[in-house]
Amino acid sequence: KRGEPLKRKLVEEVGRSMEAYPGVEQLMPRLREVAAKASGGAEVELYVLSSGFVDLLTASRIAPLFDDVWGSSLHWNQDGTLNGVKRALIHSEKARYLLALAKGLDIAGANEPQDVLKDLAPEDWHVPLDQMIYVGDGASDLDAFNLLHDRGGIAIAVNQSAEGKDWEAAEHMFDDARVENLAPPDFREGAEMAKTLVLAAEIVGKRVKLRSLAKGE
Repeated sequence: KRGEPLKRKLVEEVGRSMEAYPGVEQLMPRLREVAAKASGGAEVELYVLSSGFVDLLTASRIAPLFDDVWGSSLHWNQDGTLNGVKRALIHSEKARYLLALAKGLDIAGANEPQDVLKDLAPEDWHVPLDQMIYVGDGASDLDAFNLLHDRGGIAIAVNQSAEGKDWEAAEHMFDDARVENLAPPDFREGAEMAKTLVLAAEIVGKRVKLRSLAKGE
C-alpha cells in the first residue's frame, strides 16, 4: 500500500508469482546434459547475472535451476521492512562479474568482485572465457557481449521486440558479429533460441574435450 514500508515478504511473493519464459524449466537441465556429454563429463555451471534485485529472482520457481543468482540486492531490517539498497549491480559491471567468475574470484562480498584485472596464469582460471556462453536481452548486456566476443566466447541476444521490429539494442552494437544469434525468448524444444543454446552448449563441450585430448587426458 502507498505510504507503507516495503516488506520482504511482499517482494518474495512477487518473485514466486513471476512466470518464466516458455521452455526454460525444461531446457536448463538439458543444457547441462548436452555440454557434459559433448565434453566427456565436464561440470556445467549455470548462473543468473542481472541488474535486477536478487530478492525477486531467488524467490522465483526457476531459481533452483541455477548454481547461483547475482544481481542488485536489498538490505532488510529485522522486522522484514526495507532498510535500503545493499548492492547495485550496474550495467557496466556485468563484464567485471564475468571476469570474476572466469577467474574463480569471490563475488559474494558487498564490494566484490575485486582484483578482476589481476594477472592470473591461464591454467589457474576457473573457466576460460571462450568456454562461456552469455545470454542477454538489451543494451545493459553490451559490455558482456563485447568481452566474450573479444575472448572467443559465445554471446546470444534475446529479442523481446514485437515481431518484425528491430532489436532495441541493435543501434548500440558496433558490429553484428558481437552476438552469435538473435532469437525470441521461446526456450521450448524446436524453437530458435532452444536450438541456438543447444548448439552453443555442444560447441563449448567439444572445445573442452579437444583441449583435454591435447593435454593427453
